[in-house]
Amino acid sequence: YVNNPESGTASGEIPLQSHTFPPPAKEGDLPDSEMSIGFNAQYLQAAMASLDHAATVEMALADSGDPVAITAPSIPGRTLVLMPLRIAA
Repeated sequence: YVNNPESGTASGEIPLQSHTFPPPAKEGDLPDSEMSIGFNAQYLQAAMASLDHAATVEMALADSGDPVAITAPSIPGRTLVLMPLRIAA
């Protein structure tokens, strides 16, 4: 959900697939947990545009307060870093 006086209001969903690194030792070792993370919509849009609208984008992160490394497998050698926004609880 985006609410910005300059950009207007919008909402949407992005399908995600989650992986852990290193992989769990055995199936079922992952705790059930949720994470909420927010980004400046203009920065995220610019990052996606600079990846030439790749079909697959990978976002590597540890938790909701850490920088996110964004890469596209179809564009080797390009890594973008995006800082998340703090989300009010």
